Amino acid sequence: MSKRIKIVFAAYCIVVPVFPVEAATVINGLQGEGPGTADGWTYDLPAGTTLNGSYGQSFYNSNGSTVPLPAGVRSDAAPNGAISAGNDATITVEGTVNEDSQGYANRGMWSATTSAGPDVGWNMYANAVDFGSGTTVTVSSTGIISTNGASGAEAINPAGDNNTINNAGKIWVDNMDGRNPGSVAIWFQDDSEPGYADNGPNYINNAATGIIGTANGASGTAIGTEGMATLDMVNKGTVDGGISLAGGDDVIDLYTGSTITGKVDGGGGTNTLILDGTGSETLEQGVAQITNFTVLDKEDSGTWTVDNALAAVDDSGNVLPLTVDVKGGTLALTDNNTAFDGTMTVEEGGTL
Repeated sequence: MSKRIKIVFAAYCIVVPVFPVEAATVINGLQGEGPGTADGWTYDLPAGTTLNGSYGQSFYNSNGSTVPLPAGVRSDAAPNGAISAGNDATITVEGTVNEDSQGYANRGMWSATTSAGPDVGWNMYANAVDFGSGTTVTVSSTGIISTNGASGAEAINPAGDNNTINNAGKIWVDNMDGRNPGSVAIWFQDDSEPGYADNGPNYINNAATGIIGTANGASGTAIGTEGMATLDMVNKGTVDGGISLAGGDDVIDLYTGSTITGKVDGGGGTNTLILDGTGSETLEQGVAQITNFTVLDKEDSGTWTVDNALAAVDDSGNVLPLTVDVKGGTLALTDNNTAFDGTMTVEEGGTL
């Protein structure tokens, strides 16, 4: 019977080859053709890849077509941006998307250009990401979508409705040094713009690791809508800035452990605030910082404490009737609520 004998030579050195790590991939230029992009378009940006948006790549002609500019030439009449899709697109970002158009960004691909002039229609600026309706954007924990360019440019700017933004990474707008003074991280364009019917809300799912915000912090607006655009948002992470909504019937679902640093204004419509999650949380801003929400639902098994008198108020501080439904867990009220105006329902499984 043969035996195998392992012989170790102490002076013998095995050299393992080391292969150089490839440098991070950088892509420059606009991806997609705005409303001219085929429905169902898919774009994936992998981790370790940076996409830098374009500026001054082409002029708009009066019929909406484009002609290229010479290399290195910028134009404030150029359609700019990083990712510009049409409808029913799927966009996945694991890397970094950045639009830095500086002062040269005027209109993006979703600005309608007709014989009536370039400012007819959406007039959307050079956003990092924009699209129409029915689109899903997923930002992973390694993903970043940001803009630090011209005034009016957003990180994400949908033009329609039935869009979903799933964020576990960072969606950001840099408002510092006078740049982007009026821009927000996510701006939902009025879905009553030409060519769109009101077919449903837009959705944001901000995971526990997700950050949506602005360099202006609490004094800025992180998320906004206009006209009748409607938002249904779940926040488990951080919103650094305020939420300013318009005329739709909006829903903001706050989980224990989540943060919103600025004011939350529901705007017009019948708006619902949901206090959710399994942990314990205090609505530290106080109800005075949350305006134009006339429905309050307490859901799940956790405990939410409201540290101000429970009330619905409008922008001027006028008290509105409030409908409260404790569906689960505990809603703890620590202030004097003898002047409460509204209705209170405590369902089986709920505690007040």
